Amino acid sequence: LHLRWRLVTSDRAREMQPQEFASIARVGDHVYTGSAGGRFFSLDALDGHVRWQEKIGSVSSRPAVAGTLLYVGTDDGELVALDMQTGKEAWKHESLGPILESPVVVNDTVIFTNEADQVYALDAKKGTARWSYKGETPEEYTLRGHAGVAISGDLAFTGFANGTMVALRVANGSVAWLTTLKG
Repeated sequence: LHLRWRLVTSDRAREMQPQEFASIARVGDHVYTGSAGGRFFSLDALDGHVRWQEKIGSVSSRPAVAGTLLYVGTDDGELVALDMQTGKEAWKHESLGPILESPVVVNDTVIFTNEADQVYALDAKKGTARWSYKGETPEEYTLRGHAGVAISGDLAFTGFANGTMVALRVANGSVAWLTTLKG
């Protein structure tokens, strides 16, 4: 094994604990990734050449890809849709908490969760709201990190900081079932 290429995504030399949490998405010969420094990159997978970069804010999650768009959640709570070829913003939707898990695209809907125990469903092309669901946020001690979204059939599944899990209907966000996972 040998190192083929590398890219420094942000200058973190002055920080005590420089860390990057974003994951990559690969589509064909292109790699897409965000950075804590606020830039989102499109790279050539073979040589690491930067195809384009856009300043969208700090990213800690993996982008989702559908059609010609990338869906990127930011630590500031925005879901940004970017054109895969140019990096230009197609639309942006603001939520009320950091988006640390990858969004999921099903049919023409993009669904994502945030750290405020919310689930959002947006029109994948326009970014307009379809529905949202708010889990109960406990006031007592909770762990950071949420389950993200998993899709099976016409249901979207996620878990919340209070120890509950919900199945929501993708079409309208109504609750199919809700259960507690507490001991």
